[in-house]
Amino acid sequence: MADDASALVTHDANEVEEIVSLKRGGQASLANFDIDGTMLTAWAIHSKVYEATVHSIYGVRNFNFRVHYNPGDTVVEVIRSNLLHLDYLPEFIEKGVGRINETMEKYYKEYLPEGEIVVLPGVGRLLSRLKQRGIALNIVTGNRKVAAEMFLEKAGLTEYFDSVITSDHAPTRKEKLLLSIELSRKATGKEYQRQNVFYFDDSLHSIPVSKELRIKSVAVATGETTEDALREAGPNFIFKDLKNTDAVIRTIFSKKKITR
Repeated sequence: MADDASALVTHDANEVEEIVSLKRGGQASLANFDIDGTMLTAWAIHSKVYEATVHSIYGVRNFNFRVHYNPGDTVVEVIRSNLLHLDYLPEFIEKGVGRINETMEKYYKEYLPEGEIVVLPGVGRLLSRLKQRGIALNIVTGNRKVAAEMFLEKAGLTEYFDSVITSDHAPTRKEKLLLSIELSRKATGKEYQRQNVFYFDDSLHSIPVSKELRIKSVAVATGETTEDALREAGPNFIFKDLKNTDAVIRTIFSKKKITR
């Protein structure tokens, strides 16, 4: 279940003014969130699913997907890069690629219901506060749609999000983010200026894409990438974690580029 999402929230005068402005449509803001490493952790489930999938398709045992893992990569990219690292021939790998998504979906449905998911500290409260402010919230993830929706439901986070954009909808982060903006525009009738669009993610790869699209990257050092590496990539904002809800909200809605 999401942490402290139902906690009583009070607002000072400035916050009330901001909420009223947002609800009048003066500013339309959109916050996009990655799932793994940004909002929750479920490494044990992922490991079981990858291992079972690769054994089923390729006959390879004891497959460890985290040896060559770039957060945000599609499942096909993760499996392909790891098998190449193990010196399997590209021709051998490509023969099984067409079965990967369907097989992984089967194993997620099998393993996820009994698996452990940990919602990271502060996530539930942050989502609740953003939602109260009228901020549109979408998921942008490299996961498959079925897996993403199952993770959100098990974590108790489904209610916060308007749209879930996955690798089923678009192959690249850039295309997913553009789709997210368009879906929010169609759903609300509001225009989302790029400077009012945020992308919360724990990976390096989201930062250059955010710069290219002129949206604001919010790096969170709760995943596989170190805080120093994220900081060096130059995001608009960086946080060690999302525990301090007030600080996160004040920072990302300030006009300055701030890291914490």
